[in-house]
Amino acid sequence: MKINLGEELTKILDDYNEHAVDVLNSAIDESAKEARDELKVSGDFKDRTGKYRKGWAVKSGPRFMGVESKIVHNKPKYQLTHLLEYGHVNRDGSRTRAFPHIAKVEAESAKTFERKVRAKL
Repeated sequence: MKINLGEELTKILDDYNEHAVDVLNSAIDESAKEARDELKVSGDFKDRTGKYRKGWAVKSGPRFMGVESKIVHNKPKYQLTHLLEYGHVNRDGSRTRAFPHIAKVEAESAKTFERKVRAKL
């Protein structure tokens, strides 16, 4: 019985690739949902109607080599994200206070994602 080393290595690497893609996709999905949930409660600004906090959602982005991407965004109040995060200039030239809440969640989400991938691979 002859064993073709090249075919066996290809099969092993294909299996590992499928496993890695599955791990990445599940970690991406979990991290995106956790980031969305964190954004719904983060920030020390007044959300008078509650629409901004409730508006955070996750949508699928483009896929690359089988790995999906997720986009965490604010559906109804997307205009406010930049204004709240960085502040803005008022009509009289003064600036509003910035409420940085997205950057903190993004950094924590990246760490969580890496931790999940390392644990599963």
